[in-house]
Amino acid sequence: MKPGTRWTVLLVLALTLSCDSSEDIVGPPPPDDQVSDAAKLSLLKQYAPLVYFDEEETFFPSSVEWSFPYLKRIKREQEYCGDCWSLTTVEPITWHIVCTVATQDFFYGNADLASVPIYAFWVEKSFHTANGFVSRAVDLVYFVYYPFNRGKYLGITCAWIVGDHVGDWECIIVRLKWRGGASGADPELRPELIYLSHHGGGETELWGGRIAIHEGTHPIVFAAQGSHGFYRGAGSIPYMSMEGGRVLYDETGYGPQWDTWNRVAAFDLNAEKGLNGTAWPTWMSDDYTDPGVGDPGNPGAGAIFRWGNPGGDPGCSCYGEWSLAPGPTGPIEKRAMNTVLEEGGRNGSFDH
Repeated sequence: MKPGTRWTVLLVLALTLSCDSSEDIVGPPPPDDQVSDAAKLSLLKQYAPLVYFDEEETFFPSSVEWSFPYLKRIKREQEYCGDCWSLTTVEPITWHIVCTVATQDFFYGNADLASVPIYAFWVEKSFHTANGFVSRAVDLVYFVYYPFNRGKYLGITCAWIVGDHVGDWECIIVRLKWRGGASGADPELRPELIYLSHHGGGETELWGGRIAIHEGTHPIVFAAQGSHGFYRGAGSIPYMSMEGGRVLYDETGYGPQWDTWNRVAAFDLNAEKGLNGTAWPTWMSDDYTDPGVGDPGNPGAGAIFRWGNPGGDPGCSCYGEWSLAPGPTGPIEKRAMNTVLEEGGRNGSFDH
């Protein structure tokens, strides 16, 4: 059992798809070894998203290694994981007079998007369909890492920003299902669903539905300014109602474009290995009490439970929201990486 608990927010699908000339493969698909590592890598690149950042974005993604010189691994007691190794900034967090986190240079990430990887995982899954059969799917899970998440300014009422946190992980999932042609053609993996994460939850769309597709295979998604949640369009998107009727919005737009398929760090979750010459990352371990290899303070030494500083200090909050929230858990703790899904209708459940 993991000492950390996976996120409990579920988005259960109850979609009825239109019938076409193909049908679900019920029971085992072709043997797993028929999908070569080269084919897995090719599919991960083929369906990698096109991401638009907002025109006003200043907090960009980076590789985890790019941010590691500014972080250290420390062992601390924390919710859900006692005495576990997590990250904190090398330089202490400082504060503006209105309880707003003072930004450090590395918080802004790497604006040279061509050099930033997207972390792509091949995840084979099984789940029970509504009629009791076991079905199979492959989720292509794309994680984006950011050194910092900018919260929301609450204006005159509170006069500070709430919801900042060091470290941020957001994900996009493309679900592939085994389909067989009515003429008896060999089964093949075809896209069926797309999931976009934001604020601990997300939204699911049918492939070919409301999410535009670039060049036939790349979903076009929009990263919210500062908070980085993914959406299917540009604009002001309400996501949270607070006390007193205040509504918080995410802003998305047609700013810098990131063609993620040009720099994919690809992995096979089931086999725990890299697919394009990369090693399986030490930070994908869930042994959070293990000091790791070498200097345990080195972020690359071993498992990482939380990817940023503790939240709450020095105690500034507004409407029950802290100015500084705890750093997030990493990809291995997200329900998107479960290989056996909860029962959730014809397509299983999509979990962040």
